[in-house]
Amino acid sequence: MSTPNITYISNFYSQEENIEMFTKLSKCPFKQPIIKVWGKSYRPLRKSCSYGDVDLEYEYSGHCELPLPWNRTMLKIKSDVEKKTGFEYNFVLLNFYESGHAKIGAHKDDEPSLDQSVDKKGYKSVRQARWKQDPSC
Repeated sequence: MSTPNITYISNFYSQEENIEMFTKLSKCPFKQPIIKVWGKSYRPLRKSCSYGDVDLEYEYSGHCELPLPWNRTMLKIKSDVEKKTGFEYNFVLLNFYESGHAKIGAHKDDEPSLDQSVDKKGYKSVRQARWKQDPSC
């Protein structure tokens, strides 16, 4: 079993850049799709929006997410992250949490279309993320 490679980069953007990015990202067309978890359909408290390459789609929890074309803000973030990580990204799923009640519980991304490169960014507020190695990998 290999050890996951997790890198934390403090102050990826300056405080001013974070505020600018948050302001721009808050204008994204976030929505609350109906998803299915453990056989039950519901609308989660978190809102989401995606951007990506043409002809991509991402399916999770019974919902098919069709990304919007990359805009200038997302292309800047994508380029900056690619420079820092050395990975190329073709899709991003943005999650917007309006309150501390909106969250994603423990889960495993097992969609076959996903590779193993994940980038997580937080703007404006602090959120705790926990990564757990799956012993079945």
